[in-house]
Amino acid sequence: MIAKRTIPLFIAALVGVLMIATYFIPYTEQWGAEAMEMFIILAAAAMVLGAGSLLLLNLTKISNRQPGWGYAAITLTAFFVTLIIGLFKIGAMPTPSAPDNAWTAPIVQDGSLFWWIYKFGLVPLTATMFAMLAFYIASAAFRAFRAKNVEATLLLGTAFIVLLGQVYAGYWLTDFLPKIEWWVNDLQHLAPYLATLPEATAHLVTAVVTQLDDGVLLKDVVVNGVPYASLGIDQQALIQAGLVRVDSIRDFTLAVSMQAEQYVALKDIVVNGVPYEYMSADHKPLAKETVEYIGGWWYQLLNGLRLENLTQVILDVPQKAGNRAIMIGIALGIVSTSLKVILGVDRSYLGSAD
Repeated sequence: MIAKRTIPLFIAALVGVLMIATYFIPYTEQWGAEAMEMFIILAAAAMVLGAGSLLLLNLTKISNRQPGWGYAAITLTAFFVTLIIGLFKIGAMPTPSAPDNAWTAPIVQDGSLFWWIYKFGLVPLTATMFAMLAFYIASAAFRAFRAKNVEATLLLGTAFIVLLGQVYAGYWLTDFLPKIEWWVNDLQHLAPYLATLPEATAHLVTAVVTQLDDGVLLKDVVVNGVPYASLGIDQQALIQAGLVRVDSIRDFTLAVSMQAEQYVALKDIVVNGVPYEYMSADHKPLAKETVEYIGGWWYQLLNGLRLENLTQVILDVPQKAGNRAIMIGIALGIVSTSLKVILGVDRSYLGSAD
């Protein structure tokens, strides 16, 4: 009885305490990682048991011609086909490290047969399942909850924000709020560069860039009523050189903006390996202006209200905290239940004949 019930419960309690400790005691993190590796090994053994159960249930349904036995046959066929292809790496291609031995190729290798099943079979099915699940959850939540108090209102509002933030509709609804692309594509960044060009050349570059920003293809650009293809070779060469420089300025602005959005200080900004201290005379003012713009309170406020950003904040802060609280609660439940059974306070059916 001790081997069937007490020892497994003691192990469960010990591991539960260990997993709780990893959240609070850094010294125990390595022990927690080793416990998770053991869990992976046990999960592999559980996969074998799961496969046996899958075969038993579906073969029974097929042999008895129970309702839905055709789906059981499809399930077993898909299971065996995927298993054989994965085990024997059918369709795997040799790698540069072992060109004569395809067995060394990774299981999910781009272009392999197993990759094809994963990419065009499992991924679409999973996406379909979770898409349907999202609608079921949304409809169930709408029927079950009512904004009768502050807590229910917050719950419904948060769920609505996260739902919208995961789809294009949310991006479209708040697309009027500031974003990095606005600042990067602002033509004022080009002013110092255009000032160094002859007036006619600056006019050409500005006209072309403005139309390109509006989504016009270069071949369809019109300058002073003249199509791009009809411009002289010299003018086209000037425009091409100007566009290269414009792209360079915008790439620089984007690199600085991305770092500024991560709250990197101006003195710590590095672009293409060049720190702010050693940037050129025309890049330094642009970097400073970009950091001041992205770091401004009004930009941070309005940009944070974009649904995709608001959703990410919800997922990174309250959702992560909630997940950790749930995990700690589960671990505490395992520990308390195990101790109660071990000490005889409660009765367990683990390993019993009842």
